Amino acid sequence: MDRWTVTCGCCGEKDSMHRLREQYVKEHAAMKRYLVFMGSTFYPAGGWEDFQTSFDSIENCFGYIAAQQVRSYDWWQIVDSHTGKIVHAS
Repeated sequence: MDRWTVTCGCCGEKDSMHRLREQYVKEHAAMKRYLVFMGSTFYPAGGWEDFQTSFDSIENCFGYIAAQQVRSYDWWQIVDSHTGKIVHAS
């Protein structure tokens, strides 16, 4: 499986499947410090089911939240994973 070159759907990089997977997990799947939770008042999933993504900076969280408001989320929270506290909320 490693002998074929494939293209990553996220970044468009071409490499072996094994190396792309390692790079994807390193860059995209690792939990960052600030966690973004969003949901609808009528259909909250609850807890981790409302988790969206994570970032290293609060500014990036706000940028993501602003871009997602088109989806009609009713509420959002930014949680600091180091302290476990909500640092910003709608």
